[in-house]
Amino acid sequence: MSGTFRYYLVLFFMSFSSIADAQDYPYEIPQFPFIRYEDNQIENLPSRDYFYHIFDKINELNAKGKGKINIVHIGDSHIQADVLTHRMRTRLQNFVPGAYGSIGYVFPYLLARTNNPINYYVKAKGNWIGKTNIKYHPSMPMGVGGAAVKTMDSNAILTLIVRKENGITRPFDKVTVFFAPSKHNFDIKLKQDFLSVENYPEKGYATFYLKEPSDTLIIGFSKNSSEQTSFILNGFSLETSYEGIAYHAMGINGADVPAWLSSSLLESQLRALDPDLFVMSLGTNDLYTKSFDSASFARNYRMLIGRIKSAYPDVPIIVTTPGDHYLYRRYLNKSTPSAVNAIKSLSEEMGFTVWDFFHIMGGHNSIILWTKYGLTSGDKLHYNRQGYLLQGDLFFNAFLKQWDKYIDYKRGNKAELSEQHKLENSNGL
Repeated sequence: MSGTFRYYLVLFFMSFSSIADAQDYPYEIPQFPFIRYEDNQIENLPSRDYFYHIFDKINELNAKGKGKINIVHIGDSHIQADVLTHRMRTRLQNFVPGAYGSIGYVFPYLLARTNNPINYYVKAKGNWIGKTNIKYHPSMPMGVGGAAVKTMDSNAILTLIVRKENGITRPFDKVTVFFAPSKHNFDIKLKQDFLSVENYPEKGYATFYLKEPSDTLIIGFSKNSSEQTSFILNGFSLETSYEGIAYHAMGINGADVPAWLSSSLLESQLRALDPDLFVMSLGTNDLYTKSFDSASFARNYRMLIGRIKSAYPDVPIIVTTPGDHYLYRRYLNKSTPSAVNAIKSLSEEMGFTVWDFFHIMGGHNSIILWTKYGLTSGDKLHYNRQGYLLQGDLFFNAFLKQWDKYIDYKRGNKAELSEQHKLENSNGL
C-alpha cells in the first residue's frame, strides 16, 4: 500500500474514530479462505485516465470541501434491497471527511407490491396501482428507477420518511420528482414549504428546493382542468444542496437486461441526476434458466450499454458480473461463466470496465462455501445481510484501489514537474 493512500486512510480513521469501529477501516474486512482478495480489482480500463474525472471531483471535495458527485447503480433484486449499495453509499460518504451526502433515489416499492429498502418507509392515502419493468406496461412508462405507480385520485397523498441510522438523521432539502410526461398529469402539490421549483415536464422531472431540511417528504396533487385525470410517478431523488456524494440505488426484483431496455424514460430522467459514474449489476435473471443464450444476452447488454454511452458518452461505466448461484435451489447454474465471458468481451469491444464478482467470490460452486459460512439466504441465489455487506466492502475496496493509483499518478506528475522546473532553473530558463 502506498504512503499516499495510508495518509488518506489515517485521515479517514482520525475523522471517524468516535463513531466507527475497526471494521470500518478501509481494506480491513472479514477474511474467508475462498474469496480471492488479491484479485479484487476493477478490470479492463479503456485508458489510464478512465476514472480521472470522478476522482478529480472527489479530490476537490476532499481538499476544498467543494463539489457534488452522483453515482447511479442499476440492477435487480441484489440492488433493490439497498444493502450492498447502502454500504457503498456510507463508505464513500465517510471516506471524504465532512462530505455529507444523501440517500439519493427512492421509490414507494410497497405500492408496487414488492419489498421496500429498510432505510426509509412509505405511507399512502388514496388508490394507487404499481408496476415494475419486469413486464411491459404501455400505459405506465418506466423511467430512471424501472418502476411506476399510478393514481387517478387527485386527493391521493404519499408520505416517505427516511429512517434514522445509528441515531443520526439524514435530512434532505432538494427533492426531484420523476414522472411520465403527459398532458393528463395532475399538478404536483408538495405539502412542505419550498423556495423554488425547476419543472421539466417534457423530460419527466421537477426539482423542488425546500425552505428547511427535512427527513420527511409529503406529496399530493391538485386537479385544475378536466384534462387532468391521473399521475404516473417514477420515484424521487432525495438530496442535499450541500456538497457531497449521492449514491443512487435502482434495483428491481426479477429484472433482466431486457426489462431495463423497456424503461423508455431512463436517459431523459437521468439528466436530473447529472451522473458521474454508472454501475450496472445485471445478468442473474437472464441466467436463471436452463436454456441460457449467451449471444442474446450479449446483444441485449450491448443495446443497454449503447443507450447509456450515447446519452452520457463521457461518464465511466462499471459492470459487475453475476455471482455464482443455484437454479431452483437444486442445480448449480453452469451458464454463469458464459455470461461473465460475454460481459468481458463486450467491455473490450465497447470500452467499459468490469468488476468480476463471480471470480472474486471464489468462482464456480463457491456459493456453497458462502452458504456454509452463513453469508447467503436459503435459495443459494441471494445473500443475507452479512453477505451483501461483504460484497459492498469488496466493491468499495476495488474502487479505492483505482483511487490509490490515481493519487500515485498525481503525485508522480507533481514530482516530474518539480524536477523539470529545477532543470529549467539550473539552465537559466
